[in-house]
Amino acid sequence: MNNFSRTTTEIRYTLTCRAARIPFEKISQEILPQRYVLSLVVCGDKLARRINRAYRVAPRSVAPRYQSGILRSQFALLRQGFAGFSSPSSSRKTPRYTAKEKKKDYSPNVLSFPLGEYEGEIFLNVRKAEREAKAAGISARERVALLFIHGCLHLCGMKHGNMMEAEERRVLKRFGFRM
Repeated sequence: MNNFSRTTTEIRYTLTCRAARIPFEKISQEILPQRYVLSLVVCGDKLARRINRAYRVAPRSVAPRYQSGILRSQFALLRQGFAGFSSPSSSRKTPRYTAKEKKKDYSPNVLSFPLGEYEGEIFLNVRKAEREAKAAGISARERVALLFIHGCLHLCGMKHGNMMEAEERRVLKRFGFRM
């Protein structure tokens, strides 16, 4: 089997984390279609909030379209160590958000961005996952694995619901996580 027929996962750690021993690549190969190129950014609250604000909260006039290449080039900057990263709305002095948009101004646990038919990006906030795991009485490793699976399923087009939850349980069980 050549490399072009397998799912490729590029992982970028922006911080040191305890929940790093998760088989991200094998899990992505289990869920995503062949030839899929996934970029995983393991991050903390600050970057997750900045990405959430820039790409889910930005006023419609400055919100990027996936096809435009703007989002892709911003992610390329992230992979190069965040040099020159700025949100699309950074040129505006005081962005005005509606009440609905303000609800998206928080630090999420996972963000998934499809960049093409066979390409996507996941931002996984391990700091938030660690807090959620502690509150739920489970290990941070299990919570991070669940969030990664959740993000991959969104990249496959799956929406929240019973089917998604069943698939999450199936994959968690397949890789030895309790649910």
